[in-house]
Amino acid sequence: MSAMGTLNTRCVVFYFVTILQLAFNVFAGTYGGGDGSPGNPYKIATVSHLLSLSQSPADSDKCFIMTADINLSNQKFNTSVINSPFKGTFDGNGHKIQNFSIYQARFSYIGLFSSVDKNGQIKRLGVVNCSVSDSDEAPGHSIAVLVGYNSGTITHCYIMGGNVLGSKWSQFLGVLVGQNVGTINQCYARIGTVYGNTYVGGLVGLNHGIINQSYAQVYVQASDDYVGGLVGMNWERGVVYQCYSASTFSRSKYDHVGGLISYNIGSVNYCYWDAQLTFPYVKSSDGGCGRTTAQMKTADTCIGWGGDEVWTVQEGIAYPQLAWENAGGQVINNIPGDFTSPEGVDFLDFAYFAARWLNTNCAASCDCDGADIDESGSIDFADLAIFSEHWLECN
Repeated sequence: MSAMGTLNTRCVVFYFVTILQLAFNVFAGTYGGGDGSPGNPYKIATVSHLLSLSQSPADSDKCFIMTADINLSNQKFNTSVINSPFKGTFDGNGHKIQNFSIYQARFSYIGLFSSVDKNGQIKRLGVVNCSVSDSDEAPGHSIAVLVGYNSGTITHCYIMGGNVLGSKWSQFLGVLVGQNVGTINQCYARIGTVYGNTYVGGLVGLNHGIINQSYAQVYVQASDDYVGGLVGMNWERGVVYQCYSASTFSRSKYDHVGGLISYNIGSVNYCYWDAQLTFPYVKSSDGGCGRTTAQMKTADTCIGWGGDEVWTVQEGIAYPQLAWENAGGQVINNIPGDFTSPEGVDFLDFAYFAARWLNTNCAASCDCDGADIDESGSIDFADLAIFSEHWLECN
């Protein structure tokens, strides 16, 4: 081959490689470092980094970590900020995303993340002062501030000052997640509003996954039915464990409304709601135990909570908070069988337990006021065995 032919070949290869690089730059995002692997995640520190993820569907299965708070400066979107199904890991690293608005989005799966795949994870992320609404012209479902539809895992995330405004036909609306079929661990929504047509919850609209050790303190409203302080509806296979609601309502003319959950055909254990706060609009719940405001602010109320230092409470001052919030107060550590006082498991607790011996249908009465220790639905020798294991044990 002549020298001229070799030169032409090299030029063709050079241009081809250049085109490939340009194409990669178009479809892959530009971030603040990292390579997207678990050991070296892409770093997100600026608005442009976050929007780069939004515009790069090819990166949806990669790993990301925030290295600074991000202020979207009241930017408005008409779709989810990250609109492709997210399959990777997004670690907020204790930082927050704030001040965005999703306005009159059309159709379904609306939130900061439209949806999270079964392999996707979002953790340690706060979302502050953000709002989401859909369109009356194209109403949808699965609408929330953080994730529209979750089938992955969300851990240690929170919404503060989040508002979700659904159209007159929208359904499955929550402040944290619209529809959950995955797992939500130790998350909360506080100081916010959620409004929709039906299946509306303070934390999650429709749950047929797992909600573990989480809470909601927001304002909840709907134009139709299935309205709950924590969850609108807990469907088959849905599990709600060690959660509470201190949400408020302003009307009660629903067929299904609940201080914690409006309609439940799943599992609800060791959960509570502030019945004094919801009165007179909401007087019941399909799952969970109603308590007064004062009771909700004491550790003794939270029967079944303890052993893993997840919850803390400032006695008589504030509702329980998650330990990772670092709010102070005492750790809630209620020993199984310690029903009546903080002194430990003693004869007063035995009298309490004996008064409920052989009771059945405990799921309908707050696990028989906590005496159904193994949550089997009845008080029997299995519960007695657990009680005996902790006899005279103190906190």
